[in-house]
Amino acid sequence: MMEQQLTTTMLRDKLVYVLLLFCFFSFGQQRSKMLQASIQQASGGCTPDANEQFTTADAASDPNCNEANSSAAWTGDFNATSSSQSSEVYEGSYAISGVADGGAVGIIRHYFAATSGDTFTVTFWAKSTQGSFVRITGWTNCTGGPSSVTPTGTWTEYTYNITASATDDIQIRFYPAAATGAVAGDNIFIDNLSIIKTN
Repeated sequence: MMEQQLTTTMLRDKLVYVLLLFCFFSFGQQRSKMLQASIQQASGGCTPDANEQFTTADAASDPNCNEANSSAAWTGDFNATSSSQSSEVYEGSYAISGVADGGAVGIIRHYFAATSGDTFTVTFWAKSTQGSFVRITGWTNCTGGPSSVTPTGTWTEYTYNITASATDDIQIRFYPAAATGAVAGDNIFIDNLSIIKTN
């Protein structure tokens, strides 16, 4: 009888030990998942693509996880100015704006190097709140870009699969003023720009 009680006690103790191990392991896994979730939340859940070409810290560089209050990656030409702003934003805290000063043609553009035959997927969100001559068009040294696309007053995603036609800088262009008749304040906003090399 004593031997039977001892065996039962040992079995019970082993069961308790196994249950304790199980609980400890489960709790540890749960804590690990919580920690991973916290890290992901703190970083915005953002993972840059290894083939991303738009890597400058910039108002539109959300996909590369390094958004910044900067328009250093952009050039405003002729009768338009590019800048970082926070009033019209698709994601994050900033977006790029191109604003016409009332001249006949105004362009903002981003340049990136390419070798003839390179292929890229260019994705961005854009909108315009003023202007009858706002266009996304005229990309240089590539094929497959937009042809006189007119952005609306609602944030819209655009994707183009382009191929470099020369070993030179590709220019992606946005026109707050594409023709005579534009007025000061005509605008285009760009956010979440991504340029992924696909070959």
